[in-house]
Amino acid sequence: MPTFHKIRNVLALAVFLLAGLPLAAQPVPQLIDYQGRILDGNGQAVHGTVKISFSIYAEPTGGTSLWYETHEQVYVSHGVFHVLLGSVNPLPGLLFQSPDRYVSIQVNNDGEMLPRSRIASVPYALQAGNAPGDTDWMISGNTIYRMNGNVGIGTPAPGEMLSVADTIESTLGGFKFPDGTVQSTAVSGANSGTITSVSADSGLVGGGTTGNVSLKVKFGDSGTADAVAHSDHLHDGVDIATGTVAIGRLPVGTTSGTVASGSHDHSTGTPISESGLTTDVAWRLVTEGDAHTHTAGHGGPIPTAGLADKAVTSPKLRVVDTRYSSSGTITGWGQAPVTMSISGADYNKVWIPHVIPRTVGLRISWTYDVTYTSATAMTYRISINNLSGTAGEYLVRFVNLSD
Repeated sequence: MPTFHKIRNVLALAVFLLAGLPLAAQPVPQLIDYQGRILDGNGQAVHGTVKISFSIYAEPTGGTSLWYETHEQVYVSHGVFHVLLGSVNPLPGLLFQSPDRYVSIQVNNDGEMLPRSRIASVPYALQAGNAPGDTDWMISGNTIYRMNGNVGIGTPAPGEMLSVADTIESTLGGFKFPDGTVQSTAVSGANSGTITSVSADSGLVGGGTTGNVSLKVKFGDSGTADAVAHSDHLHDGVDIATGTVAIGRLPVGTTSGTVASGSHDHSTGTPISESGLTTDVAWRLVTEGDAHTHTAGHGGPIPTAGLADKAVTSPKLRVVDTRYSSSGTITGWGQAPVTMSISGADYNKVWIPHVIPRTVGLRISWTYDVTYTSATAMTYRISINNLSGTAGEYLVRFVNLSD
């Protein structure tokens, strides 16, 4: 194994005095140009590729390495080599904060070459330490400050002594105010403050800038009420004092001055007088078949005297009965009959089945027979025939002709 001896090295250092440069100085490449010449144990110049490791210490001997890197493939030509220190492992920013720094070299697996070489400044690097800088900024120990002008962070045009164009973060301590107090948490509801004015927006009236002020809802119509109702409020039990309520807004049945619930009936109470019924109400009773009971509370049938055309008559009130009905689909002639059993108090009344086509173009006919099935029951069997040949839906209803 040949033994290598370092004969000469040239170290060009342009970063030694970086700590003394003004803040406005341009960035300096964090690399050191290092050249040297290597001879073997016989004093012959080395020629070829070698591995060279570099270390920087604060002491000429011993101590702990402050920085270290290895160049695996260094080409040596007639003993001369050239590398850039910091190209493998970046040089720490504060490595040259002290003037005492020494370079240690190891070639291949040989031991450290001694003595270590002290790092010195090139002439222009010395001058950089005395170069004039930005006199607005002052350095005093660990404090950097300036006495005039504005400072911008994230903005080239600060409008105040310190302008920040992004989020300011305080991870410890908080923010100190001119009165000496320190705010370390966000303002909460428990903190007090001064309200200088209250303004009324659209839909409100009131407000002001002095004294006790209030806001009220701005009403767009006449009246004296000073409360606002919910959009889904009801008027149950509240009289309508004046004005007209459209018939479509009223439920079935009303009493004087009030609107009754839509599910009420007149099984007890004051009968409906014939003068209180209009033509429209009479027509609805006949055609719509609402299950609205008018029994003993009305004192018997509603009289028809004084009612206009489409009047409510006794037969018309009994025409439609929805208690007994059936529906289905008929596809052809002679379909299985529809049966319906009527029992209880209704069994001995006269019921006539009526079949209604529910599909456009459907034409039907029907016959029926009645079987006395028990002392209190009758069974009706309706045979329906499809005369159109087209399948369709039908509805069976029973007409009560009893008194």
